[in-house]
Amino acid sequence: MKVLVVDDSAIVRERLVEVLSALQGVEHVDTAARASEARLAIQSARPDVVLLDIHMPGGSGIEVLEALRADNRRIMTIVLTNDPAPQWRAASLRAGADFFFDKSAEFQQAIDLIAHLALGRAGPGFQAGPVARENDEALRQNGILNRSLLEYLPLRIFVKDRQSRYVFCNSSYALDLGIEPRQIVGEDDFAFFPSELAERYRADDRSVMSDGKIKILDERYTVAGEEQWVHTIRVPYRNEQGEIIGVLALFEDITERRRTEELLRLEGAALHAAADAIIITDSAGVVEWVNQAFTQLTGYTAEEAIGRNPRDLVKSGKHSQAFYKEFWETILAGRTWHGEMINRRKDGSLYSEDQAVTPIRNASGAITHFVAIKEDVTERLQLEAQYRQAQRMESVGLLASGIAHDFNNLLTVINGMAELVLEQVSKDVPMYADVQEIHRAGLRAAALTRQLSAFSRQQALERRVMNLNTVVAGMESLLRRLLGEDIDLVAVLSPDVCSVRADPGQIEQVITNLAVNARDAMPQGGRLTIETQKVTIDNGRGHQHPEAVPPGSYVQLSVSDSGIGMDEATRARIFEPFFTTKGPGKGTGLGLSTVYGIVKQSQGFVWVRSEVEQGTTFKIYLPQVQAIEAAGIDRREPAVAPGSGKETILLVEDTAALRNLAKRVLEPAGYTVFSAATGEEALRLLERHRAPVHLVLSDVMMPGMSGQELGEWLAQTRPEIKVLYMSGYASDTIAFLNKPFTAAALLRRVREVLDS
Repeated sequence: MKVLVVDDSAIVRERLVEVLSALQGVEHVDTAARASEARLAIQSARPDVVLLDIHMPGGSGIEVLEALRADNRRIMTIVLTNDPAPQWRAASLRAGADFFFDKSAEFQQAIDLIAHLALGRAGPGFQAGPVARENDEALRQNGILNRSLLEYLPLRIFVKDRQSRYVFCNSSYALDLGIEPRQIVGEDDFAFFPSELAERYRADDRSVMSDGKIKILDERYTVAGEEQWVHTIRVPYRNEQGEIIGVLALFEDITERRRTEELLRLEGAALHAAADAIIITDSAGVVEWVNQAFTQLTGYTAEEAIGRNPRDLVKSGKHSQAFYKEFWETILAGRTWHGEMINRRKDGSLYSEDQAVTPIRNASGAITHFVAIKEDVTERLQLEAQYRQAQRMESVGLLASGIAHDFNNLLTVINGMAELVLEQVSKDVPMYADVQEIHRAGLRAAALTRQLSAFSRQQALERRVMNLNTVVAGMESLLRRLLGEDIDLVAVLSPDVCSVRADPGQIEQVITNLAVNARDAMPQGGRLTIETQKVTIDNGRGHQHPEAVPPGSYVQLSVSDSGIGMDEATRARIFEPFFTTKGPGKGTGLGLSTVYGIVKQSQGFVWVRSEVEQGTTFKIYLPQVQAIEAAGIDRREPAVAPGSGKETILLVEDTAALRNLAKRVLEPAGYTVFSAATGEEALRLLERHRAPVHLVLSDVMMPGMSGQELGEWLAQTRPEIKVLYMSGYASDTIAFLNKPFTAAALLRRVREVLDS
């Protein structure tokens, strides 16, 4: 065995070389006086044992110990120092020393230890000399080697006799108490601990000695206000005859371990409780762990997911190969991938998630795992799509409304003039048929503008309390003729549906338009189902529809067909005016936009579910009417037959042709009519006109002062004058005439207002 002695004292080095060279089994002894020399000697001499001092010029023994610890060879290190302070003992052991001895008190023990080690390394033919045999016997008798091993294990160790008095403790245990081991031997726990704790320790000792069994505990203590955990093993201590003569205990401070375990537990609980789905996979993408949110999002349990690749679980097929290629290239390069992905649940339904996938590296920098955090954004994306659709429909609605308003003015003049001509021309005159054709075309155009007004929610409706079952039942025979024999009409009407407030005629138009569309979608025949039922929408279900339905009680009208269905691009545009998938001359593109407008103007909601070759279902939600409201009866004034007029009427209309038409209708009926193009002009006429004015017939939308502002001014200054509004826009005003109107409708409404 080769030994290296490292000490700055030449006297000590010479003494150690002399003593060690005399030991059997020690082949060679090298020396070094400095830490730097020691490091070189370790590399060149390649010793088996290093006998080392702590304090040396130009470095310390701790540095040598750290260098030895970095060496791949196993070299026994023994510290022999004049400074056996506890902090140096602890520092030496932490740095890798195997033994620690005091030069003044334990010099011979160190030499005996090396002698024993040298004997142990000798070959089978080696005969121990008298010195080695004497040292070996001493070690066996005194237990120096065993005591040394106990002394410098990183555990706290003590031995007590049957009276629970200490007969041995190692330095680590004494260091915790802040005293030397020799001050502990012979004492009991009452000398060092509070009586309650000492009594507890004594009870544990007695339990082990009486039962003869090992006792293992994890115990918690509070020291200086801080919580500490200790792992304790107490075993019976026996003599050579097997009699229990005491207790041997090993203590390990596991406070940091318990804190780490608690932190890991909290982290695990946090990951499990996280609202976002979390997946941990290995470097090949195989799932190793998922949290509860993943189960809620996908429908797969942890047992079903672990051991499988996510692509086998949730891949939807909605993304291209290039998409997944870029995904894997990013994370395998060690970068975090972030983006939105469409995946599929266990039940087959699709969902959208905002996902971040981060690589996890080990100490050497290699990627070992991936962590994916997934937020379900399905509802958010649906709401965003609804908002964009609502904005688009609102913009189209404003355009349609403006077009309808202008056309209503023109059509009022065209149809009104045609009526006047027809009244003055004999049916035998060829012109009569031409004017009649103009009138028919004008009426058809008026119907189109009403559809535009319906879409833009500006159509005048006569809403009243009604039951959808009554409307559907009354239309069955008409619908069967409309659909033809090759389409089976099925009506499923729930008897407990509540009433709604709507215009019956407009609801009939909604059903008719949907039925016509369904017929065209089933050219080879099929089934059309019309269903009514009472439904309640809660917060969760309301956002599942393409158009968010507020929570509440509704009557649902469903119209379903078994036709060719629609793709996603078509579904996104079906409610837009003039959008149609039918061939030229087969559709105006206003049917579904009219449905949309009527439903919205009735404070309802409509949405569609359709897939190619899977048919189409339209669902309409109309708010239920409260029982007390449904019990009421709509009372409307009876129509008044046109009579001879003798009153004075102020006509306010910014379109000259319409003013001319109204005068040509009213004056022959006996009314005195004078007109104004604006509200301001009307006020000036009223100031100059001294005779009574009985009625102001005013357009609602005019440049400058609107018809409503004119009416409010009259209500304050000339309350005796009645006001009748006319407009192509819907109005809640009682005295209202909807454009385009006929001559008869104008005369009848004027008379009604004057006589009311």
